[in-house]
Amino acid sequence: MKKIIIYLSLIFSFTISTFSQETNPKIIDSIKIIGNQISLDIESYDGNTVKLVPQSKRSDFNIISNNEADKTTYTISNNRGNFLYFLKLKTKFKLFIPNGKDIKLEVDTVNSDISTRDFIGMLTINNTNGEIKVNDLVGELNIYNTNGVISITDTVANIELINERGRVYTTNTVGTLNVKTSYRKIVIKNADTIDSITTSYAKIYVDFNHATHDAKIVTSNHNITLVIPKQREFGFSIFGDLIKIKNEFPHTLKANLLVLGTSNGTIKIKAKK
Repeated sequence: MKKIIIYLSLIFSFTISTFSQETNPKIIDSIKIIGNQISLDIESYDGNTVKLVPQSKRSDFNIISNNEADKTTYTISNNRGNFLYFLKLKTKFKLFIPNGKDIKLEVDTVNSDISTRDFIGMLTINNTNGEIKVNDLVGELNIYNTNGVISITDTVANIELINERGRVYTTNTVGTLNVKTSYRKIVIKNADTIDSITTSYAKIYVDFNHATHDAKIVTSNHNITLVIPKQREFGFSIFGDLIKIKNEFPHTLKANLLVLGTSNGTIKIKAKK
């Protein structure tokens, strides 16, 4: 949260280098990381260049860089087949980003774990079978994952999260939040604004302040719990089969309706204390 002022005054350029190319830095606007079976930790530091640094003692990997006009792509090869992801053998790397630098970063990985903190800019992650953690991000965040936990904390951004069969947890988000998963629960705490929160065969817990005009919270065969301010700007449109409703709020007409839906479950609407 403390980086909002810094974010508004950033210049969109920086110097980048890798552990093997620090003597020949290149000014770029965006980075792309491609990898398989890796553990990537993204963090800020006090240096002047972006550095991709291996952390494992293993030497069975190779990094190929491709420099374009305003983008550098790093392809990490560690000679491991996809079937080995069950063994959780991952080559570890750190991507160091200078403090206060605004970048566009795309991570395209398979069977990998991704974590980041103190990030400013646009972050896009496409991953399969791995855990993703984002802490203290300012900018824009888009994540697609197939299996594994996604955890988001202290983020100022419009956020879109798709996790096909993985749980999603968010805490302290400012911006519009969209989450979609299936067969896994969604837990949202202290969100500023929600849009679409959907899953199936799993519970949803959402603690938020505002909802967009077309917002919806939908699951099936499970419960929905809402925790909202006593003074709210929206009403409720509820649908489903074999559901119970526990609503602490009196029925009042509102122009903006939040759609709630489930089946074989309970919808609980609570007021924030």
